[in-house]
Amino acid sequence: MASVDVSANATPPRKTRMNYLFARTIVISVWLFFSLVIFGTILLQDLNSRFSGDEYLVWNWAIALLGPNLGLIVTFVVSEHYVKGTDRERYNIAIFRFFVVLGFNLIYLLSISGLIIFEPFYQKSFLVVMDESSVWLAPLATVVTSSVALFFVTSKEER
Repeated sequence: MASVDVSANATPPRKTRMNYLFARTIVISVWLFFSLVIFGTILLQDLNSRFSGDEYLVWNWAIALLGPNLGLIVTFVVSEHYVKGTDRERYNIAIFRFFVVLGFNLIYLLSISGLIIFEPFYQKSFLVVMDESSVWLAPLATVVTSSVALFFVTSKEER
């Protein structure tokens, strides 16, 4: 009986892990890019007097939504820099975990960006839109902050 070599027809194994530093760089870059877009848009609208005396409310709203996550990311990056005896370049994390974190972050940041960028097209005052959006952005912010924290506090065994 002739033996058949099935190894040539076999599908290659799917990659289920990725480098932690690469994943971390992507998450940080997404946050920095969207934060700059959001704060830059608010600044331009503020300089053009779009908020008619209520600028501080808009800045408070944006800082409350972005500040905690930016602070969390900066804290983890700085603290990782001072950890001695780690081999961070060789850490690998689950790709699924990375995409879950990235997905939550993109949904959150695109939502905030969309609210601010499309502000000129609203039929309502932006202050009303801010109040209404806070109803669904606050719970989403909690999920995003938790996912960012879990992403950066991955134990060495998981990496």
